[in-house]
Amino acid sequence: MLVPFLEKIKQMSVIKFFKKFYSFIEYIVLFLLAFTVIAMLFLWFQNPDWLEIDSCQDSGKVWDGDEKRCRDDCLMWKADFGCIKLTEEQSEKYRNCNIASCFSSEDNRDICLQNNKAWNEKQQVCDFYFKQSDCFKKSEDWFYPPICK
Repeated sequence: MLVPFLEKIKQMSVIKFFKKFYSFIEYIVLFLLAFTVIAMLFLWFQNPDWLEIDSCQDSGKVWDGDEKRCRDDCLMWKADFGCIKLTEEQSEKYRNCNIASCFSSEDNRDICLQNNKAWNEKQQVCDFYFKQSDCFKKSEDWFYPPICK
């Protein structure tokens, strides 16, 4: 008689254990759900355009923070210097590109100079933060845009 009683106690404790375990899992899931909702609301109030920005960037375009719109005529946009514009031909080439570097160094140089930025021929880089007041202040490896002449 004692053996069935002990087995009943063992079974009850296992059942209680699983009930507590599932209750604990329910609390974790509810906490994660509440955390996710609060985080989404926080993001929404911080930047109501975040869904548009995300879908814009997912489509391979650039979000213009000043004009609050998605653009496909910009190579990049930053609050410091705005849109680095592309010509229609360059935009088409960029849209049809499926490799990491779509443009040759000559293309990069043209894009840089047509946006009134300085180009370093030796390092093959553009100074996107270049301003007209920076004209002729860099070393001889730099090409300057037409605004400097």
